[in-house]
Amino acid sequence: MEQVKKPALRENGLDLLRIIAAFLVVQVHIFVNYKAFSAGSIYASEITPDPVAVFILTFMRCQNWAVPAFFMVSGAFILSTGRTGDFGSFYRKTWKKLGIPTLVFSILYFVVNPFYYMAIDAMPDFWTAFTFELTNTLKGTPADHMWYMFVLIGMYLCAPFIVLAKEKMGSRMFTAVSFTVLVWGLISALTQRPEYYWSVSAVADMLGMFMVGNVIHEKIGQKKNAKLALLFISLGIVLCVLLVFANGAGKTPIGMIFGGLVPYNPLVSVSGIMFFTGVRLLDIKRNFYGPAELTYYIYLVHLFALMPVNILMVRKFVNIRGMVFGTPGSIAGIIVSSAVGFVLSGIVSFIIVRMEKMIKEKRGEGNVG
Repeated sequence: MEQVKKPALRENGLDLLRIIAAFLVVQVHIFVNYKAFSAGSIYASEITPDPVAVFILTFMRCQNWAVPAFFMVSGAFILSTGRTGDFGSFYRKTWKKLGIPTLVFSILYFVVNPFYYMAIDAMPDFWTAFTFELTNTLKGTPADHMWYMFVLIGMYLCAPFIVLAKEKMGSRMFTAVSFTVLVWGLISALTQRPEYYWSVSAVADMLGMFMVGNVIHEKIGQKKNAKLALLFISLGIVLCVLLVFANGAGKTPIGMIFGGLVPYNPLVSVSGIMFFTGVRLLDIKRNFYGPAELTYYIYLVHLFALMPVNILMVRKFVNIRGMVFGTPGSIAGIIVSSAVGFVLSGIVSFIIVRMEKMIKEKRGEGNVG
């Protein structure tokens, strides 16, 4: 996800997509902890899960298309300007925009997470929690979501080369190459799952999403078509429903290929493409720049903001009989918890963005895209 730069003409649809995707990322992390904490509820053994509620809950969990959509939004803009081909200037901006925040938040999660693991009874002692966190940090996941930042940095490092190659190829060839890289990367990731997210292989596996986002963005251009947009969005929803069934297939071939809740699962990546394309085709008049500007830091800080919510759940909330996972009440519980976590993340992000602007104003700097 890139920081939002305010040009003269906003793309309101993609700003809205950023907001929806950021909320879904928060919801996914709430969901995982909610389900895990419910298993330890004193009422869990007394509750018979409601099949309809479980299906709805699983559908809510199968919204990982948000991550491919973020990659595509970044590629849509970064690969569309010749300025990206200015290696020195682009890399300096990338260091400020992605490098420094990734480094800072990686250190913060590395320091805080061992204490958090103990607070939610996930680890028996500090040494176990510390070694677990150290291992994850070395893999590029100091927190569950931070892998995205390491992969995105790798994509940004590739971006100037891609832009120069794009100029030489022409539109038609670049389209073919982009979809080839996408398919190649999905197959590669499915056959050998990424272990270190700062590695060249992890970036290459997901680089096609970055490139395809630019292709779709430029192919649509200024064209708007509400009916076609609805078709693409509907296809995205259908793919999410199929993901629910594939995810439930377990260790079967279908489950292994199409059931994983990872961005390189074909159902996840293609649903992301469908939603991105559908929203891109919508003619949305309302400006969403304000909240969209916060999504970059919402993504970075949301696990910090969710910590008190999760501690509340593990200590008290999930011991309410009607809120145990699998009951209709748990649907409301996850939605409310997600909304609270999203708002808390937004407040923290607003403070960070305001502080950044104040610092830039003192330095006399303009906006950094």
